[in-house]
Amino acid sequence: MPTSDEILTAFADALYGFQAPPEPAVPAEEEVLAWKSVAPDLTSWYDRRTLWLPNTEVESPGEPGGPCPATDGDGLCLAQDFAGAASAAGPTISTVLVAYRPSEVLGGDDHKVRVNRCRVLSILDASKLIRDGACQGADLWGADLRGANLRGANLGAANLQGADLRGANLGAADLRGANLRGANLGAANLWDADLRGANLRGANLGAANLWGANLRGANLQGANLWDANLGVWERGEDGFARRMA
Repeated sequence: MPTSDEILTAFADALYGFQAPPEPAVPAEEEVLAWKSVAPDLTSWYDRRTLWLPNTEVESPGEPGGPCPATDGDGLCLAQDFAGAASAAGPTISTVLVAYRPSEVLGGDDHKVRVNRCRVLSILDASKLIRDGACQGADLWGADLRGANLRGANLGAANLQGADLRGANLGAADLRGANLRGANLGAANLWDADLRGANLRGANLGAANLWGANLRGANLQGANLWDANLGVWERGEDGFARRMA
């Protein structure tokens, strides 16, 4: 399973075409890479004013403490994985790659870091990078991918436990063996998706479209199937999907 660092590296590689990033390059001696979920207009989801434009610096002095600001303007929250990015007020689709120095860290945890300054390097389209295969088998626990276009994405064996995928387009996606336990797939498009052996226990599939999907061996125990279109499939007495006679 790819680590968060490997996913970030894959994102950067996809962006730069396996070439060194354009100037300004990241100084190798101190700066650390992270990323941030932003609104489509590249403003912060939090205040919808702060711009995150490539080749600029963003500053917000703050006090040392935890990973989240204690007050308005108390540092900048950066993600280290999808769970950290999900703390933003919007979905993780438009993102920016950033760099910070360890001396600028105000606080953090396993999923995010709070800094007083960072450099914006590039814009990343997270949904496109996922579609391009960067997250096969990856840990996307708690990801916020509401409304994302993930059509045809290879997410086989990925950990999407607790992910928010409401309204996402997962048509023809490869989700074989994926962990979607407790995920919110309300009104998601899963037309022709491959969900063989997927764990959908406790997932919300309300109003989801699974017409043409392959649910062989999928665990639907406790899943919400209200108004979902399961096509030729139904939930068996053991909680697992089975073809209707």
